[in-house]
Amino acid sequence: MSNPWKSINLDDYEGHMNLESVKQLPMLRMILKSQLESYKIDSAMILGVAGGAGLENVKPNQLGKIYGIDINEGFLKQCADRYEYLVPMLELINCDLMELDCKLPQADMLICNLVAEYIGYESLMNTIRKVEPRYVSIVIQVNMNNNFVSDSPYLKTFERLDEVHCLMEEDVLLSSMKDAGYVEMCKKIDNLPNGKLLVRLDFTRKMC
Repeated sequence: MSNPWKSINLDDYEGHMNLESVKQLPMLRMILKSQLESYKIDSAMILGVAGGAGLENVKPNQLGKIYGIDINEGFLKQCADRYEYLVPMLELINCDLMELDCKLPQADMLICNLVAEYIGYESLMNTIRKVEPRYVSIVIQVNMNNNFVSDSPYLKTFERLDEVHCLMEEDVLLSSMKDAGYVEMCKKIDNLPNGKLLVRLDFTRKMC
């Protein structure tokens, strides 16, 4: 059976994420802006770029290259239409990160916002090994007695996501990153209106 993310409509995804009771999309826009400006980098890779939320804050030629990765071809097409002015800095790649033969370029920074929960620790570490970033910034969602997907009129759109959802625990993630040769640099927490938290963890590769 195909990955459920391949069949989700971008309007439904963004409609859900923009709801007053969810407000994840506005938060992710601000987080991506901060991630791209926090470190001295020439290239970045965004896992699960979707429609490109946050790229509106990027200036043409701000970096040498920004790679946007997503499993959903429809997402990438709409992202390309929205941010055509960022080409050739912006390069979009259709890839299933859970497939071992997924080929990825190298980048100075890897950004993984609310994607680790859908690819799991092993695929995340495999991706990091391929990309060999100096910096990794990961945002995970912490649920305070709520379902992973918040109640909304769009709920039916996401009903199959439990097929690929993985519980992402901060201590296990920290241990996995340490084993991969990365040390934690900082941690930031943002509160959402439905009692959930977005936890941002930034790492840097240990230098020999």
